[in-house]
Amino acid sequence: MKLILDQLRMIYLNGFKTLIGQLCKIIPQLKLIDVVPQIQKVLNSNDDCWQFACIHFLLPELSLDMRELIKADLLRIIQNPTRNEKLCEIDQGAREVYESLF
Repeated sequence: MKLILDQLRMIYLNGFKTLIGQLCKIIPQLKLIDVVPQIQKVLNSNDDCWQFACIHFLLPELSLDMRELIKADLLRIIQNPTRNEKLCEIDQGAREVYESLF
């Protein structure tokens, strides 16, 4: 699982958004127990690029069950963003995605 997430991050950092879209369709098909904790780590990390990619590309592809499990993490970004999340406007993106998903 970590390898897949690391590959997704590298693809994003290299600017291959099309490939990210393809990987974001594969990841939600993995086991809930393998995917959700990794997404939660990203959403609570200091890596704004990776947070952006997860919020904008991965979360919309997740099943409703997976979304419900990460809902609290997304709300934390919206309601209590870190300084970096505010500077990078991660909180605004999280709000937009949250409103479209829930």
